[in-house]
Parts: sequence; structure tokens; C-alpha cells
Amino acid sequence: MSLDDRLRSGLRTLAEPEQDTERALTAFRERAYPRRARRRIFEVVGATLAVAALAVGVTAVLRITPKKSAGFVNPSRPAGMADCANDDLKITTAYDTSLTDETIVFRFTSVHKPCWVNEKIGVTFTQRNPAKSAGIQGAGILPVQGFHSAPVTMQGVVPAGRPTGNERHGLTVSWLWTNWCGDGSGPFVTFADYSAQGVKSDFTYTYNIPSVPSCTDRSKPSVLRAGASDTSIAGARSLDEPGPPFIVQPAGGLTNVTLVSTTGVYKLDDRTLLAVVAEPACLVLDHATASETANQVAIYVYLGKQPPDTCHVDNFSSVAAVIHLSQPLGHKGVVDGKSSQPVPVASSS
Repeated sequence: MSLDDRLRSGLRTLAEPEQDTERALTAFRERAYPRRARRRIFEVVGATLAVAALAVGVTAVLRITPKKSAGFVNPSRPAGMADCANDDLKITTAYDTSLTDETIVFRFTSVHKPCWVNEKIGVTFTQRNPAKSAGIQGAGILPVQGFHSAPVTMQGVVPAGRPTGNERHGLTVSWLWTNWCGDGSGPFVTFADYSAQGVKSDFTYTYNIPSVPSCTDRSKPSVLRAGASDTSIAGARSLDEPGPPFIVQPAGGLTNVTLVSTTGVYKLDDRTLLAVVAEPACLVLDHATASETANQVAIYVYLGKQPPDTCHVDNFSSVAAVIHLSQPLGHKGVVDGKSSQPVPVASSS
């Protein structure tokens, strides 16, 4: 559903102070996109990490405990509970972006009946698709601290889910990725099992995501840590689900840079806008600007073509470029720079 359709169907708007941009974005997600039936999402919580030395590095062990009544999550293996076989496990991933970070969610459900799992799941970010680059090592591993030396132990009961479709519950682990100061092209994310003494084995699962966290401090490293906030986990969605746009960063090295149509705008505060566009396969954000007059603001978003070895093959229907205005928006109209037509604005006023 397009932003226009969401607005016509009764999109609720912000009711937060405009000076707090990050808080406004969180409030917008909570109010504009109510989660379906608010089904319980069980997560790996307990950010105190039990650290155990291994020959290959450090393993972070997170206790699997629910916020409330667990149901299927248990601290120890139930009597008679069978191990999950590979063909039992269904994997669902979900993502959430903010102005400063990226949440990544990995979820197990069983396609047959509840079963027991004990695996170490690690995340690797690469610039190129490992399937087309002779594996992870040849795909250009991104310099992100924490992604390789600390796989997370997922230990618990995997509940039964649906044979097809995305899951909103399950045995779940999350990561928070911050401060990426490299290229803005969405990376390839590979989830893998590191249970065999830290050596990747059993399965790998690779997906291309449209977004990266923003650069907040170039003097500090980019970091991936286990455990995102409840709000981010609840707001995370699979790439093919409708919902708030993924916030994207400008990429470099693009060709055939072209002005594209803006389908809608989110007003986070009076000087910060999110311009919503679609990203077809192999096209990503090059840059976004605004032209401001006394009566209106025109939004210009430009996409460019990626090199073949970094190209994302999916169509991302809803991504957003951050626009910083030099003057408060106030009551000015907002128009699409390509068509000069008005675009809908979701705001607190």
C-alpha cells in the first residue's frame, strides 16, 4: 500500500514535540502503523553476556527469557522434546531503521511441531553477494566490530509456525548495528550457524537489505551488538511486508543518476523530512536535496545504478531519504521535484 493510500485510509500523525527527531520517528511508527493483532514477540533478552573463551574468539551467550509468560520458551529442555531437524526450521528475518541505527531480527519457527534448538548464530555483512563472489571471504567483508567474534547462542523451544509466509513470533534474537561511515549501498547480510567449535557449518542464509545505519562519529568504529530495544524489535518487518519505509543513506560509485518521483513525505520535525521513494533492482540513493521558497518546498531524490557485483536484485517499494531543511517548513506546501505535483505529508500539525 502506498503512502497516499495509508493517508487516505486514516493515517494517524505524530503528537510528539518536534524538537526531538528520534523520539518523533519512534512515535510515528507506533501510531501510524499499528502492529497486526499485537501478537507476542518473544526475544532474546538479558544483555549481560556470559563470555566464554573459544579457540577462535569469544561467544556471547544470551539467556532466552521472555518479558512475560513464556509459553514455549523454557530455560531448560522439556522432557521428551526432540531436536529440530534442518527441514523443521523456518527462518524469518526482519529489519527496522531509525535516524541513527539499524535493528536486525532473526527468528526460528518449526514447520511441523515444537522442537529444541541449541545453535550459535552469527551475522556477516559483505559488500557483494557471497554466492557470486566465491564465498564470504571474496565478497568484501565490511569492517563492523562484533559481527564475527561473538555469535549468539539461541537455545530453547522453537514453536510451531505456518508453512509459508512471514512470522511475527518465534524463538528470536536481535542485533543493533550502529555508526556505519562507509558506503551507503545496502549490504548483503549472511546468517550462519557457528555451533561446531566456532566454525561455520550446517546452514547459511544470505539476504540483501536496502539500508545501513547512519554515520554518527567517523573517529569511532561501526559496531554490531546483540540485543535491540523492544520498540525496534516490535517495529521490525520483513522486506516484503508493508510498513514504514527503510531509511537509506547515499551510496557512491553510481552511474546513470536520475531524478525519481517522491511518493510521500514524513515530517519528523519542522526541519527534518523523510522523502519516500521506490528503489527498483540495482538502483539506490545517490543524493536528495530540497529547494525552499517562501511558499513551498520541492523535494528532489536521485537514484543511480549500482555496479553489477554489488547490485541488489530486489525491488524495495518503500525507502526514505533524509532531508534537512535550512528553514522551518511551517505551513509551506511540499511538491515532488520531478512532477511539480503536491505530495502528501504526514506530520504532527
